[in-house]
Amino acid sequence: MTRAMTRPRRHRAALALAALAWLVALGSTAVHAAAFKAVLLALEDDPRLDRTRVERAYLGHPTGPAADAVQSALKEARLELEASGASLTLEVINVSSAEAVKAAAQKAETGGAAFVLTDLPA
Repeated sequence: MTRAMTRPRRHRAALALAALAWLVALGSTAVHAAAFKAVLLALEDDPRLDRTRVERAYLGHPTGPAADAVQSALKEARLELEASGASLTLEVINVSSAEAVKAAAQKAETGGAAFVLTDLPA
């Protein structure tokens, strides 16, 4: 798998989190020294991440776990977040069924998560 193959997915996640960091920075007067929590719901033992599928690197298919891309985007957005006095942490929850997704999303909402991200098959 070449580096160019992993860019589209990582690039989208990085852009999404950079936009999020920019929005937080825009409202920095209101969110001064605020700590935000994002929750990523991912499929446990995701068949889309099977080694043989990932090695083929088909366009539009995952080339690795979304959590890696989101963590990378958070590292890239750290400067903007720190400049605004905000922080964003990521919690990854692996789910195995639709019921578990619903329960995890509700738990994230009641737990104070500002964002719930999903990496689930259609």
